[in-house]
Amino acid sequence: MVALSAGGVETLRNHRRAVADVYGIARVSGSSYVFAAEDGAAWVPHKVTDGFRDLAKKAKIASISFHSLRHTCASLLLAEGVHPKVVQEMLGHSTVAITMDLYSHSTPSLQTDAVQRLDGILRLKLRS
Repeated sequence: MVALSAGGVETLRNHRRAVADVYGIARVSGSSYVFAAEDGAAWVPHKVTDGFRDLAKKAKIASISFHSLRHTCASLLLAEGVHPKVVQEMLGHSTVAITMDLYSHSTPSLQTDAVQRLDGILRLKLRS
C-alpha cells in the first residue's frame, strides 16, 4: 500500500480524466494503470524516465534526474521531522539504518532541532 496526499490523489484523478478526454472513457475504464500506453498496457520503465527528462528540459532543469526526486522527497520529509521509520517504509529500504546512512547528511537542522528540544526539556525539569 502507498499512502498518498489528498493533493496527490486529486492530481491523479485529474490526469485520468484528461486521458479519458483524449483517448476515450473505454480505454481508461478498461485499464488498471493511471499511466498506461495507448493500448491500456503498463508503460515500459524507460517511458517514465524519458518523459521526465523531456519535462526537465522544457522546464530548464535538465540536470535533475527522475531518481533525484526520490532523494529530494526523502530529504524534505526528514527535514520536516517525519519519523525515519516512515521514510524508510515509503522508500522501501530494508532497514532504517540504510535510510539514515543515505539521508542523514542532508538534514543538519535535525541536530539543531534536537538540541533545542533538549534545552526545552531540561529547562522544564529545572523549573519543577
